[in-house]
Amino acid sequence: SICAERQVLFIVNDSLDLALAVNADGVHLGQDDLPLGAVRRLLSGMNRREVLIGRSTHSLEQARQAEREGADYIGIGPVYATPTKPTYEPVGLELGHIWSPFHRLSASAGYRHELSLIVRRMPASGDP
Repeated sequence: SICAERQVLFIVNDSLDLALAVNADGVHLGQDDLPLGAVRRLLSGMNRREVLIGRSTHSLEQARQAEREGADYIGIGPVYATPTKPTYEPVGLELGHIWSPFHRLSASAGYRHELSLIVRRMPASGDP
């Protein structure tokens, strides 16, 4: 209700059951989480078609796959090396060519703003 009062989306990371239990606006799925199509079918069967589904991606091919599977939005990263994702190669800041094809994902999810890439500077000591 705090998010709704402020007109901010509430997205639960990695846990569809928790997202449903707390009536979240969406769920964000990693590459090793449930298949997007299965989540979409489950939500449809529960008459919860309005729930947004996002997907973490780590390459252009994964981003394209998420689009083919019907992701409402994607996250691409990590931008920088991070101790929380030691097995992932950083994708760097050269992501404009990846993001531009997915502008419509933002619009299809009902957002009124343009899709933006936000990069927060990480402290030298690692992840906050």
